[in-house]
Amino acid sequence: MRDQGRRNQPRAVGGHEPHRPRRQRQRIAPGVVDGERWDHVDAIFARYDGLEPGEPNKQVGAGVPFGRMATAADLSCMAAFLASPDADDIVAKTCNVEGGQWMS
Repeated sequence: MRDQGRRNQPRAVGGHEPHRPRRQRQRIAPGVVDGERWDHVDAIFARYDGLEPGEPNKQVGAGVPFGRMATAADLSCMAAFLASPDADDIVAKTCNVEGGQWMS
């Protein structure tokens, strides 16, 4: 009787090992990301520190070594790269997308 557990397993053809789909375990660790949520935080800090709205946002961006806060586009570009064949050798890593705030 055939082993039922191996029914859907790929078989070697012509002496070549079958392609097995890769299982990646990547994470994206964002730093400060500019967006709607940050606008709310900016308003709170501006009121608390007696600053004009938008000023805390500029200060935080200036404190990032890259000179600005990350954007949603920065994060989506990293996600697209990690999902591409160019990232086949990257496994079980956390990718920091935070403009150089955290060097690892």
